[in-house]
Amino acid sequence: MTMVNLGTYELADHLFPDCIRKHRLEYPDTDLLEVIAAQLAATAFPQGASLRFLRQVCRWGGYYGIAARVQQNNQPGAICQALTGAWQMISQSDPMGALEQINALHGLSRPSFASKFIRFLSPHQAPIFDRIISEQTGFSLTAAGYGLLIKACQHAAEHLAAAGIGNPVRPDGAWYIADIEAAFYADMGNLEA
Repeated sequence: MTMVNLGTYELADHLFPDCIRKHRLEYPDTDLLEVIAAQLAATAFPQGASLRFLRQVCRWGGYYGIAARVQQNNQPGAICQALTGAWQMISQSDPMGALEQINALHGLSRPSFASKFIRFLSPHQAPIFDRIISEQTGFSLTAAGYGLLIKACQHAAEHLAAAGIGNPVRPDGAWYIADIEAAFYADMGNLEA
């Protein structure tokens, strides 16, 4: 049995498939939000769809009220601009720059909710970084801690690929950075199967 580390937290590599399945059962709209994010990017983040995406991500994250707070504290154009800027950074393989773009929005939990938007815009490159992940891994809940989390998830994905452990929620079996974090989160939260 080989252990995979995410900071100070360890998870046996053979448990990852079950953990990601548990996460998807707990968060069934995950795949749909990835599709919506891709459509938003393809259509240059139109205002109505961007505001709807804001509400959907906040609902998915369990805090729908954050969407109202963000909308009260930011002009609709600023929300679209933040998403557009984040997409541009993601397109340059810069999830840290994307986080900075989303963090420019007032009323958004930083980096916790900001990272949720980045995660859906680019599940290949970006995990979610919230209080639970921070506490369990020892990574500080800051932009620097987010960078450490991304690197740790990349190493875990490389390990699982080398070990021949496929991802059951992706057609090609690849482990996206977001899926690595989600599997760890499922184990940390003891999500039921």
